[in-house]
Amino acid sequence: MTFLDWDEVMLLAEHSERYRAMIYLAVDSGMRWSELVGLRRGKLDLRHGKARVTEQLVQLADGTFLRKEPKTAAGVRSITISPFGLGAG
Repeated sequence: MTFLDWDEVMLLAEHSERYRAMIYLAVDSGMRWSELVGLRRGKLDLRHGKARVTEQLVQLADGTFLRKEPKTAAGVRSITISPFGLGAG
C-alpha cells in the first residue's frame, strides 16, 4: 500500500477538478473505495454534513459491477463530514 502525505493529497486534489470532492471525502471520512464509488447522491446530506453508507459497488471477476449491502451490519452507517470535507475548511 502507498500512503500520501498531506501535501501530496492537496496536490492531487487541486489538480483533479473532476475528482477533487471525492478525494477530499475519502481523506476526511476514511470510507472504503467500494463505498466511495457506490455512494449515491441521495445519500449525501451536505447541509448537515452527513454521508449515509448503505451499499457498496464491487467489480466482479468478469468486469461487471454489482451494488450490494456492506458485508456486516456495522458497515451500514452515517458518517459525519467535517467542514474541510465539505470544502469549507
